[in-house]
Amino acid sequence: MLGLRYVEEEIDTWLRTDELGRSLDAAGKMLPLPDLLLSVLAQGVDTEVYSTDKHFQKVPGLRLYRPVLQPQEGAKNHKVVPTRDSSG
Repeated sequence: MLGLRYVEEEIDTWLRTDELGRSLDAAGKMLPLPDLLLSVLAQGVDTEVYSTDKHFQKVPGLRLYRPVLQPQEGAKNHKVVPTRDSSG
């Protein structure tokens, strides 16, 4: 798949994943382990996460990719127009 980047985890990745999970848990926010890991990996390579799972919004500093839906002229369907989230 063109445009996808392989990122390998290391022991430091798992330690940061544990730290993120504990800090979110202390704040009353729970995320599944795979999502914690994905968040840490994405932050480690300064990239955005594209997901429909709203719980990724709970991760401090995580940049989310959010496409904008715009109607196509003369069609009932919508098309996805990529944009970049500048809030992160």
